[in-house]
Amino acid sequence: MILFSVLPLHALDDNVPTDDMNHSMVKLCSPCEKIKDKVFTLVGTFNGIVLMVMIVKDKRLMKGVYDTRMILYNPFTSESKIVRDPYSPCFKPNHTYGFGYGATTDDLKIVRFRDHDLDVFSLKTNSWSTSKNFIPNADFRNEVGTFLNGFLYWIDYNSDMTILALDVNKMAIWRAQLPPYQGSDSTYTLPRLGTLRGCLCTIKERDNSVFDVWVLEKQGVKKLWSNICSFSIGLEGNYVNKFHPINILDDGRILMVNDSSGQLIIYDTSKHSYKMLNSSRTFQSLRTLRGIEYVESLVSPSDLGCV
Repeated sequence: MILFSVLPLHALDDNVPTDDMNHSMVKLCSPCEKIKDKVFTLVGTFNGIVLMVMIVKDKRLMKGVYDTRMILYNPFTSESKIVRDPYSPCFKPNHTYGFGYGATTDDLKIVRFRDHDLDVFSLKTNSWSTSKNFIPNADFRNEVGTFLNGFLYWIDYNSDMTILALDVNKMAIWRAQLPPYQGSDSTYTLPRLGTLRGCLCTIKERDNSVFDVWVLEKQGVKKLWSNICSFSIGLEGNYVNKFHPINILDDGRILMVNDSSGQLIIYDTSKHSYKMLNSSRTFQSLRTLRGIEYVESLVSPSDLGCV
């Protein structure tokens, strides 16, 4: 199941038959719907619990000051828990978030880059910590972190556009280069990070709407990028040359959307084929549409690592 970072909250069940429009896209309840004047983001998910972040323009606050709210939510049970934020309200909350764990799964943490500082909320100890001037001059474009094997990954769009990796256990960073771009500057689009069969991956579009899928694999003592496949979407008419990726699923499928029609498709990199998904939902701001993989559970947000 794939959750979309939109309100009302929607989930896509990509395993139902493609002609079953009544069940492929499902509207879900969320604790955010009744709050007005907000920006909504899905940061990540663990064990059936989703981390939601809202930036709220509260009329009771002075101009330019916003309220940030973090909510742990189980869409299956509709149970939620608010994470207190000691730095809210605040000015221009252009924060960047991540959600993952360190050495063990019970060491779950919410990570936030706030200007140059790094805030970490430990669900195990139910406490915040802050490292001042942790990462200067980074530009994450408000993207959320991609979690894999104890690390959170973001693209830093400053200067050479590198990948910034954060060790969630040690709270240490290192950088890696993105794979080489093979298209022309006129057709360049921003890459998208994800995971594919347990490896960090990225998808990049080049000339003539050809998409390259790269995987960061260990080769000897080094990790090197491998171009595992290249593909284009062979649709005509209103669909031609207008698709871009929303989400890379770990099993090798890629969810994509058509900028003009809102048509959703899933491309399977192992079978080199795609299927079109029926959807009664028309999304706005398709270029900024995000999705995360989600597995239902009965876990309570109150029991998620908190003491």
